[in-house]
Amino acid sequence: GYGEVAVAPRTVYVDDSRPALVEGFTRDTFTAMVEGVREEALAAELLTRADWERGIADLRRTAQGGGTFHYTFFKGVAVKQPRGRRGGSPPPPPGRG
Repeated sequence: GYGEVAVAPRTVYVDDSRPALVEGFTRDTFTAMVEGVREEALAAELLTRADWERGIADLRRTAQGGGTFHYTFFKGVAVKQPRGRRGGSPPPPPGRG
């Protein structure tokens, strides 16, 4: 188990006043990441092809003049507890449980 667990939001805000973030985060990181799962999302029928194209167009528009992009990540940290402090029995070895 883990103790001393802490989770905190990390916000990214991008607009025209931050051109390096428009390019480096909105276009080259976030949009590229979403575009990278296109085939999987369509194959899983999470949305229609038209909905996908509309969503990607909207996302690209946030990187154009006058657009804004806001995203919140969550950072979690914890300390792995020593075996004796977890309580209960340790799990059985693989293949024996």
